[in-house]
Amino acid sequence: NYYDNNKEIKIPLDETLSPVENAKRYFEKYSKLKRTYDALTKQIAETEAELTHLKSIQMSLDIALQETDLTDLKKELVEFGYIKKHADKGPKGKGKKPIKSVKSKPLHFISSDGYHIYVGKNNYQNDELTFEFAEGKDWWFHSKTIAGSHVIVKTNGEELPDQTFEEAARLAA
Repeated sequence: NYYDNNKEIKIPLDETLSPVENAKRYFEKYSKLKRTYDALTKQIAETEAELTHLKSIQMSLDIALQETDLTDLKKELVEFGYIKKHADKGPKGKGKKPIKSVKSKPLHFISSDGYHIYVGKNNYQNDELTFEFAEGKDWWFHSKTIAGSHVIVKTNGEELPDQTFEEAARLAA
């Protein structure tokens, strides 16, 4: 045994094949198993990422409050290929009816200490809050192990009081 010098391993050989042909057969088997392992490792990682994404959409559905929230979610599901985009027809099926693009807004709270807290309701809002809305001294909250909302606390350059910190963390949780 290559890994344990104290233990012998018997490798069954096909007596109808030469030693070189047996070695070639085992090498081909190894190569196939290695390719399978590599492909499955990649597929598992992609599937886990997709599950995480779908869980975030499920969470967004749970907290959707308005029709615009659902419109954003539908747009995301179409963009990622989970549902097909259907052309909307105008009156009597003539031409396409323009789709109104109304953007949903994140939830907005004011902490007991008077700080503004914003909570993303979907992945688009999470990205917008984190990468466009938040500024350098603002606080960002997000659950570490599960899909959830991004929470931004506007600090105005001030240190956050413990109560506001806890309230924002509860919203993220």
